[in-house]
Amino acid sequence: MKIFDREITTAAKCRGEKNLVEKTAQLSRADMEPGTPYQLIYGCDESCLEEIRAAMREALGYEADAVYQIGAAVAANAGPKVVGVAFTRKKD
Repeated sequence: MKIFDREITTAAKCRGEKNLVEKTAQLSRADMEPGTPYQLIYGCDESCLEEIRAAMREALGYEADAVYQIGAAVAANAGPKVVGVAFTRKKD
């Protein structure tokens, strides 16, 4: 899912949980303003955080400037393995 300008859309569909983190990193890189900071978001499974951290570091060549844990209300709906990336979107 993407959330831009208060609108939620389907970013892409990915077959299998194994490919999810890599696809998230690829899509984030494609939409990011190059060289800008980004933040990582995760549920309660820190192994998922480490997966997205490694994928984003590989995709961009630099670390996230912050990490946030999602609150209980979102995690209850999204599940414990939820991860996300917040960033500045490329200008149109």
